[in-house]
Amino acid sequence: MPIRPKRPCSKSGCKELVDKGRCHEHQVVAEVQRKAVDRERDKPHLHLYGTQWKKLRAVLLRDQPLCVECRKKNVVTMAKVIDHIIPHKGDLSLFWDVGNLQNLCVSCHSVKTASMDGAFNNKVRV
Repeated sequence: MPIRPKRPCSKSGCKELVDKGRCHEHQVVAEVQRKAVDRERDKPHLHLYGTQWKKLRAVLLRDQPLCVECRKKNVVTMAKVIDHIIPHKGDLSLFWDVGNLQNLCVSCHSVKTASMDGAFNNKVRV
């Protein structure tokens, strides 16, 4: 079977010879950049979760330490997450509305988030 000659890395200006695509260095750089872009894209409202949110979260967890979904099933589970019942999507009035917040355990929050976001091939609830 004939062997293909190596060719230059596909990154402009790189002269490293490779079998195909990019050299190892440029593959690593591209992956790091891709992950950084994904982190920023996936959390556009991250700036809202600062000191003021952490204080509100602490008060809500102190005042009501149990998961509201587990309590409906007569199960006692410590809440760890403050969840927005209606996703705020950057709307500050929804974000800070205490009536739109509920205390959930990590498991219940994961189930709710997956069902709302359409994860695991679930249909997205509107």
